[in-house]
Amino acid sequence: MIFSRVRWRLMALNAAVMAGVVAVLGATIVLLINHVLMAQVTAELRDEAVRARAEASEVGQHDLRTHRDALATGTFYVLWGPRGQVVLDPEGVATGPLRPAALRALRGSSTITTVELTDDHQALVVSQPLPDGRGALQVGRSLDLVRAVEAQALLLVSVAGACTLLLVVAASWFLAERALVPIRQAFERQRRFTADASHELRTPLSVLDAGLQVLRRHPGQTIEANEDVLRSMEGETRRMGRLVAGLLALARADAGEAELRPTEIDVDELVRGTVHDLEPVAATRDVRLELEECGAGRATADPDRLRQVLLILLDNALRFSPRGETVRVDCRRVGREVELRVADRGPGIPGQERQRVFERFYRLDTGGSGAGSGLGLAIARWIVRAHGGTIQLHDNAPGLMARVRIPLSPPSRAGRGSRLRRFPGRPQRAAPRERRLRS
Repeated sequence: MIFSRVRWRLMALNAAVMAGVVAVLGATIVLLINHVLMAQVTAELRDEAVRARAEASEVGQHDLRTHRDALATGTFYVLWGPRGQVVLDPEGVATGPLRPAALRALRGSSTITTVELTDDHQALVVSQPLPDGRGALQVGRSLDLVRAVEAQALLLVSVAGACTLLLVVAASWFLAERALVPIRQAFERQRRFTADASHELRTPLSVLDAGLQVLRRHPGQTIEANEDVLRSMEGETRRMGRLVAGLLALARADAGEAELRPTEIDVDELVRGTVHDLEPVAATRDVRLELEECGAGRATADPDRLRQVLLILLDNALRFSPRGETVRVDCRRVGREVELRVADRGPGIPGQERQRVFERFYRLDTGGSGAGSGLGLAIARWIVRAHGGTIQLHDNAPGLMARVRIPLSPPSRAGRGSRLRRFPGRPQRAAPRERRLRS
């Protein structure tokens, strides 16, 4: 409903702005046509007045009476005597509206004015005195033709403007919908994100509440007697802590507040150290962790964030690997990039699902053990993209291979949703590591 109202408002705003533009443009066109036509009529009338004045000074009234066919051109002549009387009016023009201009001409002032002869009939009149005080001569031309052209131009502009406005309304309605698509999708993602986060937090909170109720009902029991309850509460507390840390990391990334602190690091050393730290975890799950190749060398990256990506991928591989299998890790240099690969022998992920697992809270039932938050791969993808790299999942036949590629030197600006800055000295620790990937 809210998007429908926004769409209507966007369309109305665009239509109003375009209506104003069309109105200004139409008025400008009509005024320009009026200016051009009036300038042309004025120039022609001035020339005609000069010729008529010369003839009136040289010939008699009878000859002036036969001067051109005034009706054919729309031009009329009025000759005034020295005392302000009409001496000649061959066209029978109503001279009342012409008298003020004629009197000014008798006083020696030449003027050109627009006169309202009769209702809805205007004329452009040139008034000028005759030599030696012999009177005044007025030459006028009807503006009916000019007004007719202006009316036609106004009609054409109005029709064109109305058609343009209709097209603008239709285009605005379509473009408003297109413009709202990413906003609608972002809103829907935010809604799902909030719903999923609420659902994820509800479970550990429920376990904690149940545990507290048990402890409250048995206030006299020792800690040893409630060891199972406390262990469950502790596990859910840690799970909730990891979930909140993951949500905080993604929220900062979305807001552009998550910072990378790149420095020159030995990628091989970082990979060896991470694999060594997870060997006890692999042993508890009866899975072998094997480092096959280390030849990436040095690169510029955020060591904590890169380690976080590797931890996410390794934890995922360990949790979904069958007992007795091996998780293989290798790193190498490919051109101007560093490539990290983590391969397991687990159930894998169907090809059509390999992009969706990067969505937040998306879960794929693969029959593995453990319950993750569904944020691990989303965080890993953000970190890799922030370094200007790519992360992809491939079939390991059987199993899954995760491949990460990052450039030897990160871009000056990080990927969308992050800021990349260089800090001297040892970088600060990153956000708590997300150890869960798929669930």
